[in-house]
Amino acid sequence: MADSFRVPARSLGLKLLSLSALAAMMSIPAIFVGIGLYAGAVLGSKAYALRALAVFAGVYVLLYVLMRLEDYALVVGAIASFVAIALTMWMTRNVDWYGGAQAQHATLKGA
Repeated sequence: MADSFRVPARSLGLKLLSLSALAAMMSIPAIFVGIGLYAGAVLGSKAYALRALAVFAGVYVLLYVLMRLEDYALVVGAIASFVAIALTMWMTRNVDWYGGAQAQHATLKGA
């Protein structure tokens, strides 16, 4: 008699688990749309919003891959870190970090 009560409970638990998994999967696109809209409002440009959305989506995909890989997570994480640092260096190669161009322009203008 006790077994007859467990089967519906397991079935109900499985249905609730499936429903929560479905809700989580349906919320992922909503999260990406929300991030894109927020980035567009903060950055003030559709192009920057799309770039930010692509970066966040890439980070989410990387995190998903790292969680799924048990044996190669360290290797994939190290390669991803190297790529992130290389991209950051490449994207900021023309940034004048110390304001040397402005100081030189002010010196020439004042002289």
